[in-house]
Amino acid sequence: MTATFQPIVARFPSSCCVCRAKIAAGQPIGYDRQGAKSQKVVCGPCLQKGALPQQASAPTSKPDPIQAAIQAAASQAAASLAAQQQPAAAALPTPPTPPVSQGSQGPVSITLNATGWPTVPGVRVHECEGAGQKFAHIDCDNIESLSVYAHQTPTAYKNINRWRHTKGNDDGPEWFGLPLAECVAVLAKGLWPDGAGKLRAALGDIGNDLPAPQSILRKPVRDSHGDTLDVQRVFRGDLERAWERRKRTRAVSRRHVTLYVNIAQAANRSAEELFWRGGCAAIAANLLEQAGYSVELVQTICSDNVWPEKNVSCLLTTIAKRVDEPVNLERLAATLALAGSFRYLGFLARCQGPWAVNFGYGNTRSRSADLLGDIDPGSIVIETGDVTNLAQARATLLKILAPYMAPERIAA
Repeated sequence: MTATFQPIVARFPSSCCVCRAKIAAGQPIGYDRQGAKSQKVVCGPCLQKGALPQQASAPTSKPDPIQAAIQAAASQAAASLAAQQQPAAAALPTPPTPPVSQGSQGPVSITLNATGWPTVPGVRVHECEGAGQKFAHIDCDNIESLSVYAHQTPTAYKNINRWRHTKGNDDGPEWFGLPLAECVAVLAKGLWPDGAGKLRAALGDIGNDLPAPQSILRKPVRDSHGDTLDVQRVFRGDLERAWERRKRTRAVSRRHVTLYVNIAQAANRSAEELFWRGGCAAIAANLLEQAGYSVELVQTICSDNVWPEKNVSCLLTTIAKRVDEPVNLERLAATLALAGSFRYLGFLARCQGPWAVNFGYGNTRSRSADLLGDIDPGSIVIETGDVTNLAQARATLLKILAPYMAPERIAA
């Protein structure tokens, strides 16, 4: 719009918006009532020459590093998941969860292939009822599947600005464990070297003498006497090894251990508390694998009243480490010990459901074992209140490893 300056006398000191000359009160000026705040006044000489101020260009919005990181994370997670799916195209489909399983507080009934939820490879959503309540179980094969699922609608995280300013931090490092943009980038990459280094420094002196799993099952042994005679060896003259018998022999074996760690955390708890809980599970898995055990590590997030409209809670499970997968402590640190894994990915995943999410994203449930259904009785479960600091992490780690160090457990 063209500026229109009316000749008047200045009532207050000012400056010309064209030549920037100083204007004293009482001098003749031109005044544009409709002009922008910094372009309302011109001096007398500029008014006579008809000089006009340059039109201000539209302000350019500063790119938001948070949203840029979120979009990059969504793209990177999708590419990573697609790369994983290609070699596995001919693999057998994942068997469905049984319609009924047994939880610690009674049976859990499950509706397979619930409708209204995003369809993502490696993610299954079941609407369940058990432990006296209804809940949705979001079951993910790995952190990449969870990330793709959570980023179906990245803008759904409506409370993100509220959490960014928690405890006076502009981007919530005490809430997410890292500045949010950095946290999102770490989760997208799936590796947190600094977190892994911190865990090694604090807990690396525990369990280094953990013995390998051993078996004393009866094995066939050939000798000069025994229970069964091998006639062919007699004919060959091998009388020292012609007899066979079964003998208890101690030998190294590979045993399976499953760890569940509940990384849900109440809003008034710091990211440091979650770091030690998830980190304790990561170090335990690393030590058991190094000793020769076969370890599966499952991340659980359990919260009540996530979707108050339907009075539905949420159980989110993600396989942090498969049985046949080697331990990568940097990956486990990002998946289990970084608070953003719960407070960013976990919250964002809840926003993808068919119902409106509670403003606080639900109430943290301290026990996830109530809703897990059938799990191996020998499984190790680390719940929300079990570890809140380094001292408890060390005590819990020793408690986890103690049965595997005991001679009676090794010989069982």
